[in-house]
Amino acid sequence: MKSTFSTIFYLKRQAVKKDGTVPVMGRITVDGTQTQFSCKITIDPKVWDTKSGRATGRSAAAIEANRMLDNMCMSPKLL
Repeated sequence: MKSTFSTIFYLKRQAVKKDGTVPVMGRITVDGTQTQFSCKITIDPKVWDTKSGRATGRSAAAIEANRMLDNMCMSPKLL
């Protein structure tokens, strides 16, 4: 039997912090069962690409956020 597995990252836009950033959330789906979690990252929504689920641009904040998201995807704790 085949299993399905996917991960996505999205912004929790209703929880805007005082500095204008919003938290990045993650969702793991295995065989249709979803689990959501906080990535413990906040980012400016202007640099977030919803379609790719990553930060755009070459700013230090965007590069750092994408590096942290890449580390989460490759973490043995998630596999």
